[in-house]
Amino acid sequence: MKGSRRALPFILAAALMTGCGVTDAARERIGSLVLLEGRNPAYYEQLSPQTGLSFPVPEHLSVNGRTKNLILSGEHYVNHDGFSAEFHEDGSVTVSGVNEENKIYLMIYGHVPLPAGSYTLSDGGVSAEDGSYYLQAVAPEGPVATLPGANHFFLSEDQTVGVYIAVEAGVRLDGVTFYPEICFRGEENDVYDPCPGAVIGASGTGRRALLFQADREALKNLSEDDRILFDNNLSHMYKGRFDWVSLLFEDGTGVQIIDCDPDQAVYGKMDIFGRVYRTSGT
Repeated sequence: MKGSRRALPFILAAALMTGCGVTDAARERIGSLVLLEGRNPAYYEQLSPQTGLSFPVPEHLSVNGRTKNLILSGEHYVNHDGFSAEFHEDGSVTVSGVNEENKIYLMIYGHVPLPAGSYTLSDGGVSAEDGSYYLQAVAPEGPVATLPGANHFFLSEDQTVGVYIAVEAGVRLDGVTFYPEICFRGEENDVYDPCPGAVIGASGTGRRALLFQADREALKNLSEDDRILFDNNLSHMYKGRFDWVSLLFEDGTGVQIIDCDPDQAVYGKMDIFGRVYRTSGT
């Protein structure tokens, strides 16, 4: 008998998918009873595991603190024959090769999401003064910053940018190491902050974190059942898998739940890893 009861949800789910003579009203009732999405629609829109970004925690990263480097990208590569790139754990990139064609652009980081604001691009002072090779940030409408001179740029709306190395015809790069960094204008200094994009998906630490891009107003609509489900996921699904789970809001603040323990939740200004670096009241 127990086996039959355990099989019942699967039978009902199969009935939902195939019809089997079940009316639309009955399907809706069954769906709300059996499917979590039916019982917790607001939760599944905002906080289901499928909507979060799960990523390896870089070796140097603690559960608190901040990185000023905003290049968070799972894509890093050089997209041209004849050139090779070695991506280091700190995000720096060593490029080698010779350009035997016209001027080319080597993408090293793609699809870097940035909110509207003012930024500074830097590379550790590597770009050539004569313009034979240089680092450039490119938004959908075209280049927004070019080193070594035009390093500041402004975005009037949220956009994604790519980070490229431009190489003129006939120029050879023999193991030139770039230190790509995009930070908010006013936060730049001579110290290179590791670029997290180099280690997303490639860290050997075994540690992971989970980040949700959350809508503050929509979260207010979560029911008590939604909150209970999230707490249960923290305790049973996320605990032991993630060093922290974070909700990042549009204004750059958010909630970081350290060790998946609601009693260790902190709220405040947040970096791109979902770590609160300046706490504030709720």
